Amino acid sequence: MISVEFLREAEVELLETIVHYEEITIGLGLDFYREVNGAVGHIEAFPNAWTLNDDGTRRYLLNRFPYIVIYCMHNDRIWILGVSACRQRPRNWKFLIQKTKQNQ
Repeated sequence: MISVEFLREAEVELLETIVHYEEITIGLGLDFYREVNGAVGHIEAFPNAWTLNDDGTRRYLLNRFPYIVIYCMHNDRIWILGVSACRQRPRNWKFLIQKTKQNQ
């Protein structure tokens, strides 16, 4: 099975969002984590199921929370580039894709 790696920026983004939701309601941050974890499991099982964008990324839309998991594939690995709010301005993911190549 193909391995999944989180870029440091994506890990930080995920942890900050978990804390944010936990501050709103106890247990909500855990719910968010579980949904992201499930999304990563789906991505790991079916990495090509989501549309390949022009920038080389794919996006998985969470069900309960208005967030997307942005990922790319490089050298037989899935790289999670971000866990971002849908309303957030799109980033230039090419910079983070380059970081996946440096992490080899």
